[in-house]
Amino acid sequence: GLPLSFIDKSRFGRINLNDYTHILLVDGSYRDISDNQVKRLKQWVRDGGVVFAQKSAAKWLSDNEILGAKFRANKDVLGGFDTDKLRYEDMATLRAQQRIAGAVFSANIDSSHPLTFGLNSEQLALFRNSNLIMEQPESPFITVASYVSEPLLSGYAAEPLVGQVANSAAIVAHRYGRGRVIAMTDPANFRGYWRATQRLLSNAIYQAPLINAAN
Repeated sequence: GLPLSFIDKSRFGRINLNDYTHILLVDGSYRDISDNQVKRLKQWVRDGGVVFAQKSAAKWLSDNEILGAKFRANKDVLGGFDTDKLRYEDMATLRAQQRIAGAVFSANIDSSHPLTFGLNSEQLALFRNSNLIMEQPESPFITVASYVSEPLLSGYAAEPLVGQVANSAAIVAHRYGRGRVIAMTDPANFRGYWRATQRLLSNAIYQAPLINAAN
């Protein structure tokens, strides 16, 4: 029964952001969002809005200095693959190994955080289908979940990528002015059935005012 507005990205510059309390940014490219529109979004969050972003949308918030966490460069993520003796015929195999197409990873959660309200375990299974690596923020209290040192639970991912995911940040949340910024490296509600992280999405809507840590 919760009202939800679907806004095409092409209309973002024409809507009145003050009509909304939360903005949920899905995975995708935001390169065509203008600087003026970014300024409008920043001001909306400062005035009390809540923005929730996942995957590449989270990186976009980071790139625009809205999210207080950095992402590892892709060349560094793929730097652990040895390519010295590969032949041309090995290219397709290497490309397949250099992506996480869908696997389950384990993260430690801060069970005292408002976003984890209702979760009854200190660990959480996250569905991951990207190579995005979010660095651990320097500010205390804003990391909600971090991948464990041996994070792969199920599925396939090459060892160099598993090593990159290990101990990196999975979920970050903090104040931004009077508003809140919440970001995940993974989809919170993958295909509508990944229940492990669905609670995080609902908590991002209902519990966001309780997030008081500043970046």
